[in-house]
Amino acid sequence: SAWMSWQQHAARDAKAHAAHQLSLEQQARLDQAQQSAEVLESQRTSHLRDLEEAALHKTAERAAREEQRQERQKLNSLTNELQCKICSLESELQQKKSDFETA
Repeated sequence: SAWMSWQQHAARDAKAHAAHQLSLEQQARLDQAQQSAEVLESQRTSHLRDLEEAALHKTAERAAREEQRQERQKLNSLTNELQCKICSLESELQQKKSDFETA
């Protein structure tokens, strides 16, 4: 009977030890999973930051291109105006020359 009680006690100890061991392993796996999750979250955050920076850069480039386009348009318009004035002045000069020659 004492032998039986000792065996039961030993079995209970072994079970408790196994449960404790399992609990330690589960905790270790949980810690590992937590660390992996933190690393992934950090990578995700970093990737999102990179994407945001790239988007801002693209937006700035687009704005700069639009500004250049508008500047080109203004320049073209001014160039056309100048060409018209030159033509009109040349024509006026030609008229004066011919008036002077006929006088």
